[in-house]
This record gives sequence, C-alpha cells and structure tokens, in this order.
Amino acid sequence: MSMQAVRDRYKVPAKQRMRVEHDGRPGVIVKPVQILSGTGGWLLQVRFDDDPDGWHTAAPTTLTYPSDVRA
Repeated sequence: MSMQAVRDRYKVPAKQRMRVEHDGRPGVIVKPVQILSGTGGWLLQVRFDDDPDGWHTAAPTTLTYPSDVRA
C-alpha cells in the first residue's frame, strides 16, 4: 500500500504522520487502506487526538490538510 498512490489518485498532499482535520477533529494519518471492492480506491486510517486508542477511516478528499503543504 502506498501513500504515493493516494497522492497521485486524489491529488492530495497526504503523508504518514501528517497532522490533518476531519469534521473539525484533529488527528494524524496512520496509513493508507486500499478498498478492494468497487473502484479499487483508497481510504486513510486516521488516529484522532480525542480517541488516541482507536483509528478511523476517511476518504482522502474529506480531510483538511495543512495549508503550507502542496499535493
């Protein structure tokens, strides 16, 4: 699984351990997860600050990335 594949497909600057936000919740990208059915796309595992023991998946295009990073 490749973060480069996520960056290329979705035109986002996603990198492992990058700080992001999803619906106002700050967190860190853990790793990409490939979707095996349908279009064969990618999701990102995100560990949110308010749930340090868990992780959640999010579409790369729904995350808010730091403004100083380009795709």
